[in-house]
Amino acid sequence: MKKRLFGIIAALVLCSSLLSLAALAADMNFTDVQPGDWFYNDVKTAVESGLVNGKSDTIYAPDDNLTYAEAVKLAACMHQLYSTGSVTLKIGNPWYQSFANYCKLNNIISKDYNWEANATRAGYMDIFSRALPDTALSPINTVPDNSIPDVPSTHEFASEIYKLYRAGILQGVDKEHNCNPGSNIKRSEVAAILTRMMNVDKRVTFNIGKKLAITDHPANAEGKARDTIKFTVKADGDELKYRWQMKDEDKFNDIKDSFVIDGSATDKLSITLPIKVESFTVYVRCVVSDKYGKSVTSKEAALKVSASGIFRPSKPGFDIDSEIVFNPGTIFKPGFDPGMFDPDFKYKNPIVPIIPIDPVDPIKP
Repeated sequence: MKKRLFGIIAALVLCSSLLSLAALAADMNFTDVQPGDWFYNDVKTAVESGLVNGKSDTIYAPDDNLTYAEAVKLAACMHQLYSTGSVTLKIGNPWYQSFANYCKLNNIISKDYNWEANATRAGYMDIFSRALPDTALSPINTVPDNSIPDVPSTHEFASEIYKLYRAGILQGVDKEHNCNPGSNIKRSEVAAILTRMMNVDKRVTFNIGKKLAITDHPANAEGKARDTIKFTVKADGDELKYRWQMKDEDKFNDIKDSFVIDGSATDKLSITLPIKVESFTVYVRCVVSDKYGKSVTSKEAALKVSASGIFRPSKPGFDIDSEIVFNPGTIFKPGFDPGMFDPDFKYKNPIVPIIPIDPVDPIKP
């Protein structure tokens, strides 16, 4: 792909006349482009490669705006050269019409613009995001949806702008990576974008925010009656949220805090086992999400509980005072009476949330 993109540079000289009224400037003699300018290296590369020229031998005019007609001509030239190896498009009537028709035919644009109007940054990015195939604009940066401060995912051209950010074509106008989508596109910015599109080595690498990832998965644990078992998950990301889940048969369900569960919305989950418990194994995991709406899920961790102090009532009417019978096979909800499995058993206190495991009869006399 790199060789092919380098070839585009030479052929785009054929289209560069729309950006200049002067001959190609081989040297950087522009009085309005200084080494301290953010666009200096981009203009230098673009001019030396024949992508753009100055307005004269000494004036580049970095703050002049580009029109939609000029933008569509550049897009058409890039696409045709990439697709066929040469540029055969000619000036139409009006001069930009053949380029607009070509872009429509090849799904680069789908509408007419006010061709002589200055292109906005968002409008220019929308056109250029389709000037090359996706394979030539592969992502190299982590830029989550909604991470560009002034380009929410609801923006009309959000997907196109994020595509160019991720490919290293754009990096924003300030350290926060703002895009200024409604402002006009300047010749300085055109030089930077064209240079990066044609030369993969000139693309910029950066990340906005931390990449969401699990760095430490919860570990398996063992316990017995009265133990408090703790699971911990560690993750990198921005403004993380945690949601612990427990496996019920073959499906994981969200769990909430109760008198036996604590920390279900944190990075540390605690499960306190009741005073009487049968042997069982249950599985937990944590779903971690960040401020951009992305989520990752940890590996499963097993809680293996050993039977201890199991109490089985032997006759109807036996009361259990302030004790919780940990019965496998049932999710006990607040106020649920396991005696309903056998109406002869009466309990002084209702059973409250417990943990689902392999199904067996929950109460056996």
